[in-house]
Amino acid sequence: MNGHRSNVARHSSAAIVALFAGLAGLSLPIANSAWAQTSGFKAADSHAVIVNADKVSLRCGASDFHYKIGDAAKGAMLKADGEDGSWTRVTLPASIHAFVKAEQATLVGDSVELKDASKLWAPNATAGLKASWKPLLADALGSGTKLKLVESVKDGDALIGYLVAAPDTARGYIPTKDIRKATPEESGVKPETKPEAKPETKTEPKPEAKPETKPADGTVTIAEPQVVPGTTPTEPAKLDQGATPGEAAKPTEVLKPEVQPEGQNRRVGTYAQLDAAFRQVLKQTQGEPEYAPLLAEFDRAAAETTNPRVKRQIEQRRKAVELQKRIAESKRAVEEAQRQADERSKQAAIKIAELEAQRVYTIIGLLTPSSVYDGVNLPLMYRVQSVGGSSPRTLGYIKPKTEMLLESKLGMAVGIIGEAAMDRDLMLNVITPVRVDVLQGVDVSLPRTAPETPANPQ
Repeated sequence: MNGHRSNVARHSSAAIVALFAGLAGLSLPIANSAWAQTSGFKAADSHAVIVNADKVSLRCGASDFHYKIGDAAKGAMLKADGEDGSWTRVTLPASIHAFVKAEQATLVGDSVELKDASKLWAPNATAGLKASWKPLLADALGSGTKLKLVESVKDGDALIGYLVAAPDTARGYIPTKDIRKATPEESGVKPETKPEAKPETKTEPKPEAKPETKPADGTVTIAEPQVVPGTTPTEPAKLDQGATPGEAAKPTEVLKPEVQPEGQNRRVGTYAQLDAAFRQVLKQTQGEPEYAPLLAEFDRAAAETTNPRVKRQIEQRRKAVELQKRIAESKRAVEEAQRQADERSKQAAIKIAELEAQRVYTIIGLLTPSSVYDGVNLPLMYRVQSVGGSSPRTLGYIKPKTEMLLESKLGMAVGIIGEAAMDRDLMLNVITPVRVDVLQGVDVSLPRTAPETPANPQ
């Protein structure tokens, strides 16, 4: 045990040296500064941007270590006013609210009134509202400020706070790669138009008409066609067969093929034909199966038939196509989520290995609440889970200390220096912490559970 304690002391000294030497990825949460910018932040004039990816996460700071506060839908328009590295600072969409702790406000009708000046809190969408430690606003709202109530937040029967409509000054951070600058038309700004300059037209002088001369023998001489400067010479008109000289030649009419409306000439398939097409689509393994066009054809067939029995058959088969389409979409979503989870796990494992190689920390992992040791039925302890991998496991438990503010670090990857003792009943480490550091750059997003795939129709 004495040897272990000396190792802890030696590790503590090494940790301090490593931190000042620029150990990559270490940072403590800054709870008292709403806009604690890195040296790379550059302010910009406010301008509109469009989200161009599906369900993009907004974070409370300009890094992956800052927790997620909500999502922005594809096509949403936000206002941007600065960049920090690969992140852009933007206004919040209406779906993201502000969090007010219960002891900081009073409920007045459908409003929440602040008891004291407050910067509010950025809601923690990863670890829950109790773990919301980041101030949302740059400047505090004054005492007595009323905010629109969205929802009262409870933990069991205990009120822990309120979700309120976020003020216009609230900001979040979004990956710059997932947005684009809005066009003037999208942002409602009409571009300045200049009057179109009309080109000067010059009138070419007409050639003098020469008097027609007829020879003495009474024959008619056809004069050569005159070409006006600036025009293209044309062939003289040909006379129709049987026309007499002097009659006006009729121009030949060019007939254009009539364009039929789209779909008018495409016949409607019978139920048997569409059912055969459905079975062929089920066999498609490369790329996206053609479920959408097949659904359209079933809709056309249902609209054409007047036979109730055939209509029922078409509707039943259409439901089967719709189900297969949802199954295919679900599989693609699961595969993409798994790919992203595998990539995150790989990067997290590399980062953890680098930190463990420094031999600074007693234990490294994701700090989460414990459902067993919740401080109500059993003594309060927090759980430390492994980071990376498809199935996180419990590495140990940590005893809380008031001065360490461990509650504010829930949902984050942490490095813990302290005295570890093996609990014989739990067969896990129980750690008395000396210091707890938040690890920056470690993605702690837990892999999502794959959605249940519906059974294939017969």
